[in-house]
Amino acid sequence: MEEAFLHARRSTCERGQVGAVAILGGRVISSGYNGSLPGQKECDQHCDLTEKCTRTLHAEGNLIAYAAKKGLSIEGATLYITLSPCSECAKLIAQAGIRTVIYEEKYRTTTGLVTLKELGVGVVQYIRKG
Repeated sequence: MEEAFLHARRSTCERGQVGAVAILGGRVISSGYNGSLPGQKECDQHCDLTEKCTRTLHAEGNLIAYAAKKGLSIEGATLYITLSPCSECAKLIAQAGIRTVIYEEKYRTTTGLVTLKELGVGVVQYIRKG
């Protein structure tokens, strides 16, 4: 989980920093954080935080896209993420074959968690010690 916290710090999103790491066989297979797409300007103080963000990709989406781009299978992996997935990311996670999602904080809606459970993906909330 510490790796996910570390990746979250790379995000430039003013709305919130989210990091994700996929682990398979005890090794990091892919990682991601929420942010703008390559070639786009990074998020900055000019973003309208009262509106839905249209510039960034969620950490899970970045992680899955990177794995696909590099030809890395994440099927059967465990996903560690700092914020529970939204409903759209939950669908991507299940479709990618990720077996378990471990998250720290709940997203503003829990529909993603419900979707994961319905699709047979294990869901565990991480409780930070200390």
